[in-house]
This record gives sequence, C-alpha cells and structure tokens, in this order.
Amino acid sequence: MIKIIEILIDDILNDAAACSELINEALRRNPALHVTGVCANESMIFVSLEDTGSPPEMIQYRLAELSELDKDLIAAELKSRYYAGFRALGSFISGNSVWALFAGPINQSAAK
Repeated sequence: MIKIIEILIDDILNDAAACSELINEALRRNPALHVTGVCANESMIFVSLEDTGSPPEMIQYRLAELSELDKDLIAAELKSRYYAGFRALGSFISGNSVWALFAGPINQSAAK
C-alpha cells in the first residue's frame, strides 16, 4: 500500500510545524506506514508513505529550512543535523533556500 501526502510549499513556509504534524498524524493513525520519499514540483511537495511490513518506527518528522543555495552550506548543515540524530529524507527549493524533511528520534527536539 502507498499513500501520498500533498503539502503546498506556501503552507510549509507559513507554518512548517503544522505541516510536519500532518505527516506525523498520518503515521500515528496507521503505524504500519513509513515515509519512503519526498518529491516536489514548483508549488507542492509529495511525501510517499508505504507499508514496508516492518515494525513501527519511533521517529518524528519535521519540515525545516536547511540552508541557503550554497553547496558547502548544504553539506555542512546535513552533517550537523546527522550528528544531532536527524537524517534528511528529501528536499525542495523555495526562493533562495533549501528546505528538507527530516526524521529524528521522538524524544529529541525538532530540527531547526
């Protein structure tokens, strides 16, 4: 089974926490689902959720601004967040910024 969550980029820019909660709530309603990818067009992101047959993950998902459009900054931010316990699952560009969907342990605070 696959489920696609569509989120407008403008909505993310206005309230990233609420948009993140859409993803987390979908996973709480169906614990068999896992986030498996993120795609984007010019106005929307598409988060794919799949039933992978594995046990539910104890993970929270957060949409957050990653960095400016600079390859060195992007790499540094990805490494910094990785060492803080978060992994980037996908990204999109809005204006002069890169945003990403991050996964991290539930007991940690959200990515910046």
